[in-house]
Amino acid sequence: MAVVITDIRQWTPLILRREIERPAADTTFIIHLSFEFGYSVVGGPVRREFVVPAGFRTDLSSVPKLARSVVSKVDLIEASVAHDYLYAGDDGRPVVPRQEADAVFLAFAAMAGDPWITRNIAWLAVRLFGGPVYRT
Repeated sequence: MAVVITDIRQWTPLILRREIERPAADTTFIIHLSFEFGYSVVGGPVRREFVVPAGFRTDLSSVPKLARSVVSKVDLIEASVAHDYLYAGDDGRPVVPRQEADAVFLAFAAMAGDPWITRNIAWLAVRLFGGPVYRT
């Protein structure tokens, strides 16, 4: 059964800084100020709200070379940060079930106005290839 996300909101601006000590191919970004967002799951018990803490590290979109002509590393920024946090939390463990995290990625990208084709190709990629990264 598909997870449906509604009422997704972002309460604080997303401010990142690039970690320049790493090679460009392995670029990591650091959340500069905490990033707050929330959403509801259709049929879910309550609204979910999260704070991605300052200092959280993200690679944004892990885009395979084959897909970079459609989706770049800097597309879907807010969706990618929220998704990375939901997959890894503060302690490297998932915060929500994988299917929910992936649905949040798609809903966040839609809310941010990212193009339909870009967000759906990226969502399909996280559904197909995100499993090994998601740690239960």
